Amino acid sequence: MLLRSLVLAMPLSLVLAGCATAPPQAPAPSQPQDQPRPEVPAKAPADAPHAEPEVANLTPLPSLLLIGEDAAGRYYSMVAKATFTIEADGRLSLADQGGGHGGEPMAPQADMQDQSMSTECKPYGAVANQRTTWFPYTGVFVRGGTLVGARADGADVAAKALTEHEGAQMLYTGKDADATEYYYAPCVGAQRVSTGWRLDRYLPDGGQLRVRADARGGKGQTLELKIPKPFAPFVLVRYQSGAMIPVPMRAVLATVDLAERRVVMQYQGTYAVEPAIRKMELRLIVPGSRPSEGETAARHAERTQAQLRDLARCAPPKGHAIEPCANPQRTPDPLIFYSSQQVRERAKRR
Repeated sequence: MLLRSLVLAMPLSLVLAGCATAPPQAPAPSQPQDQPRPEVPAKAPADAPHAEPEVANLTPLPSLLLIGEDAAGRYYSMVAKATFTIEADGRLSLADQGGGHGGEPMAPQADMQDQSMSTECKPYGAVANQRTTWFPYTGVFVRGGTLVGARADGADVAAKALTEHEGAQMLYTGKDADATEYYYAPCVGAQRVSTGWRLDRYLPDGGQLRVRADARGGKGQTLELKIPKPFAPFVLVRYQSGAMIPVPMRAVLATVDLAERRVVMQYQGTYAVEPAIRKMELRLIVPGSRPSEGETAARHAERTQAQLRDLARCAPPKGHAIEPCANPQRTPDPLIFYSSQQVRERAKRR
């Protein structure tokens, strides 16, 4: 189901204009000098004008679009947040995403204008977590408890404890640390926490976080927090060439607030600036979706399953930003766009 947006995406020109390059960080062990940061787009030569893509948010999730440049090249970074309520039985249900109604917002444009990567904790979290244009895994922070395990696709996922760095950020510094480690600001909304973790991979829909509440406030209860399945935010990238390519977004940050009984997931997707993109549509597949107007239930189920299969086949980026599936030469599952009968008829005409 494609849910209609309750929170409009910030205009691309404003987001990009408001995300100037941050000053270089001071050298630090295991701290990347080139942690991806948003930039103002480079001016195109007069003889080669380049229009930025149109952005449409067709979901209830707040979102923004950044542009980054690093070893991967120049790319767009779409960021979105989903706020879930922790029910009495531990299930997660999607909360009202509207500002002031339980959903954690994105950082306002005024705060995003600042050139620093602020790690100050505010109601929307920290600017640094939202302005980093690519993370290679999921970071986890818990208020009022401790992460004791994570599972994805039926298997345990390693969770590595983060270390405080320069008093305002955290990253992994163990012996098996990656050559480049990315830092997070340890914020759960406006609250700063003293512990954090990063997983060895992205937490997918259906993934699970096992969290033990502090004995004083939560009586030591262990909660099994499971992301609904399906819960698949993705971007339909419409290229200037005419190609329409669905590309998944990845969970790069999970914050758990046991006192407020909510979980906020931050998603991110990265897409090369070239080949040129005409439009980017943020979409979302959730449980219990309904057919579009004029669509039969059978066709809706067929299309939804085809879309989920196609997204699941997309391998995550390794070592650098830009989704491998964000390629106009890729052929998506035809059942996303055509019914099985139409696919058969098209095959006969070839």
